[in-house]
Amino acid sequence: MQVNAAEYRPRAGRPCHEKGHGSRIRSGPNAIERRFIHMQNAIIIVDHGSRRDESNKMLEQLAALFFERFRAKYEIVEPAHMELAEPSIATAYARCARRGAQRIVVVPFFLGPGKHWTQDIPRLTAEAAGQFPETTYHVSPTLGIDDLILDLLDKRATHCQSHGYLCDLCQGTLRSGECVSAKK
Repeated sequence: MQVNAAEYRPRAGRPCHEKGHGSRIRSGPNAIERRFIHMQNAIIIVDHGSRRDESNKMLEQLAALFFERFRAKYEIVEPAHMELAEPSIATAYARCARRGAQRIVVVPFFLGPGKHWTQDIPRLTAEAAGQFPETTYHVSPTLGIDDLILDLLDKRATHCQSHGYLCDLCQGTLRSGECVSAKK
């Protein structure tokens, strides 16, 4: 009989991505049943965090919209900030676990795979997971280079162009360039 590693629950309190971890077959009378029990999935969308409340609230809005769109796939979605603001990764992880999540996927809302993705987020997630040994976790890749990112960049640039480079968001600020141009 083949074992589907994606449906097999690794040892509690351990990251799903440990080498060889998810493919280990346990023996015993309930081993097969354990593999096929539906695991409640949670998503934590994590950004850097900001001193600006407006930026932090944007992540909360994003998490709520993600939940609305993908609620059939992810029963629990929580926002988290890596630093500077609450909810932290530890707070969001605890919320997920207390709501019954068994598998928690931490999705960095970061473009590139820098130090936060390679070190900080995995460390903070592992520390949080240590308090909930009945859970497993995985830190997904960053957003990276993707056709959807390219489309979004074009959408933003087109917006600026279609508003004569002076939309309500930027007019009168250094973002519009008009303040610098006026000084010349």
